[in-house]
Amino acid sequence: METQYYLLAVLDDTAQERLTALSDLLTKEGFAYTRYTPYHITLWGGDKPDEHMLNHFEEICRTTPTIETALAFVGLFGLSVAFLAPLPCLPLITLEQNICGSINAAPDGWVPHVTLRMGDNEYIGRAAPVIAEHFTPFSVRIEKLELYECGNDYAKFIRSFSLGN
Repeated sequence: METQYYLLAVLDDTAQERLTALSDLLTKEGFAYTRYTPYHITLWGGDKPDEHMLNHFEEICRTTPTIETALAFVGLFGLSVAFLAPLPCLPLITLEQNICGSINAAPDGWVPHVTLRMGDNEYIGRAAPVIAEHFTPFSVRIEKLELYECGNDYAKFIRSFSLGN
């Protein structure tokens, strides 16, 4: 994987704790996984953003209030990714549109989600029922976005953008 940059809508500390507890349970059940970033919903990905793009992110965040929603559903992308999906939330959709300009610019569109596990079909096929058994919906808050540089087996924090400042 070549170096890519990702703008992440980072979930609040309480959600981080709940998701870490669920992840720890999955690991205890035999579904180990290495996570390099806080739990989040990815909003944007691409090449290294220039100063103009960073200013765009800053302006959008400055004028966007904290977002409240809930993680409510267990979902799958085929049998390669198991995730939790938020309730439909106009402020989150609007944030994505303001950051990217178009919500479905990619051929497969944008599906807001929080990844719990990624792996081969057999791994996810076994992990998904365990996730479904132990997951209960809960409220989450997005107070900031974070930019990360990502490559093979690493994610490096670059910058944080607070919402509503």
